[in-house]
Amino acid sequence: MKNYLLFTGIFVLAYVLLQIGSGFVLTAFYTPDLTAPSVPLSSDTEFGAADPVSPLIISVLSLGGVASGKCGFTTLRKFSY
Repeated sequence: MKNYLLFTGIFVLAYVLLQIGSGFVLTAFYTPDLTAPSVPLSSDTEFGAADPVSPLIISVLSLGGVASGKCGFTTLRKFSY
């Protein structure tokens, strides 16, 4: 069980670092369109709606299902050397 928690923790950390890294790269290479019309733009900022179920939550739940053996994996074997 400890291995599954370790794997889940590393998976979540890798996911978060990937999201932050890709956001940094996309922001660094973004070039704004300066040929926009000279019409005054609205100063209201709209961020949009957030998803009620995050893809991270879905990933963690699916890992929990695999770890418990309820997702088609009938046996989990540990190999000792």
